[in-house]
Amino acid sequence: MEAVANLSRKEQVIRSAAELFREKGYAASSMRDLAQKLGIEAASLYSHIKSKEEILHYLCFDMATEFRKSLMEVEKKNVSATEKLKLGIVGHIQVMAKDLTASAVFMNEHRHLSQPFLREFLLLRINYINRFKTIIEEGTRNGEFKETIDKKLAVMTLFSSLNWMPMWYDPASKIDPQNLGIVL
Repeated sequence: MEAVANLSRKEQVIRSAAELFREKGYAASSMRDLAQKLGIEAASLYSHIKSKEEILHYLCFDMATEFRKSLMEVEKKNVSATEKLKLGIVGHIQVMAKDLTASAVFMNEHRHLSQPFLREFLLLRINYINRFKTIIEEGTRNGEFKETIDKKLAVMTLFSSLNWMPMWYDPASKIDPQNLGIVL
């Protein structure tokens, strides 16, 4: 995470909002709370952002872009499905570990996006999950993975573990995100 002093005022607002959303939840957080956290008047927030939802939109879609870029790099590689799955997991963990606060908001608060943004976000998420499912299907066809009854269930089980990372991963631990992905 970048030092707050190096961030633009808008980035400081977004960073503080992410912390607030993670602590209190999006619905329970107000613009007044955010202004208080930043030590400014609530009215001055609007010179940097349009709304609380604009911040949520930015956080969710920015994280989605990072996840997609990471997986796209893996998919380009000419390696086995086993290696792609491993690299995909490591990439997912690295994106999350880069900003655990934004990751927590991405995972837990996206449901507060209004339409059509919620639909767009959910479609991006489904596409991302399906790309992992495709890797598992490739590995099954190649004999690298055991045949599973439900590949979607296998992927969802994987993501159930990965997506809770903001709750259990300690960045101060001796295990860095690269090695954590290999352990899992």
